[in-house]
Amino acid sequence: MFKRLLKKIRNEIVQDVPSELEECLVCGKIECSNEKWLHCKNRISHMKKRNAHRECPGKSDTKA
Repeated sequence: MFKRLLKKIRNEIVQDVPSELEECLVCGKIECSNEKWLHCKNRISHMKKRNAHRECPGKSDTKA
C-alpha cells in the first residue's frame, strides 16, 4: 500500500520546467535573488543559445 502511494505521489510531481528557468537547472543553485537572476551570465548565455536554435531549427550546435 505504501509503495502504491509513493508511486502515485511521484507521478503527481510536475516535471515540466518553465523555459525561463531551464538554465537554472544547469547552474544548480537552488535560489537566487531577483537581482542575481536578472543579471546571471549563465542564464542569459543559455537563453540566447536556445533562442538562436529556435530561430534556425535546421542549424545544429554540434559539430559532425
